Amino acid sequence: MDFISVSKKHSLASSIAHIFLNIILVIACWLSIFVTKMPFLAIILVIISKWRTFAVRPLYWAANFKSNLVDLIFSLGIVILMLSSIDFWLSQAVLLLVYILWLLWLKPQNGENSIKAQALVSIFVGLTAVFSVSYAWPVEVVVALAFIIGYASFRHVLSSDENNNIELLSLFWGMIFAEFIWVLNFLLVGYTVKIDDIFIFIVPQASIIATAISFLTFEALSISRDSKKTARDLIVPTLFVISVCLLLILLFTTIPQK
Repeated sequence: MDFISVSKKHSLASSIAHIFLNIILVIACWLSIFVTKMPFLAIILVIISKWRTFAVRPLYWAANFKSNLVDLIFSLGIVILMLSSIDFWLSQAVLLLVYILWLLWLKPQNGENSIKAQALVSIFVGLTAVFSVSYAWPVEVVVALAFIIGYASFRHVLSSDENNNIELLSLFWGMIFAEFIWVLNFLLVGYTVKIDDIFIFIVPQASIIATAISFLTFEALSISRDSKKTARDLIVPTLFVISVCLLLILLFTTIPQK
């Protein structure tokens, strides 16, 4: 009984420390950006926060790094978005809240739907961050970053299943994802949500479409792994994704007039 009591106290103390340290990390990242107006210190803090990735024998470094890649993409994406909206306090508050919810609520979950949600959120945030700063970058860099995002997200979803071809399939999807983003990069459209001088958020059309198509891909993967599901279960997700893509392309895409 004493052992159980000590374990519960230790678990409670660890949970409180975990919550406290994660909140401190979020605030420290925001403060570093707010004070320096540069992302480098915040990026260093994010990387340092992943120290447990390398707190094992070097043999496992690569595997740990790949397993944490989705979290790293999301964290770095939030840092970049904080920088791009530094003068809008409500945008900063929303991004701080989103980052805290990621670290304390979504990231620790390991159910199938939660894993897919983590992958999809990292795709949206990662691509939005890339497109927010890459307007003057070579297209090769954008495509390379898209490949990493696609590879990491697909691998994250596959990691919940014992699949011997996880690396090959993830690399394959990463290449398809990168080619898709390469096309969208030339047709980039952004939707601006702005509230006076307190909130601004620019949502690239490519981020929405890529996230929607990834959602459909993950659903198809989930159905293929579940013997109780059939191709019919993919009809509704397919119609939903097609509707979203057509709606954005046909009704919310403006062609510049000469």
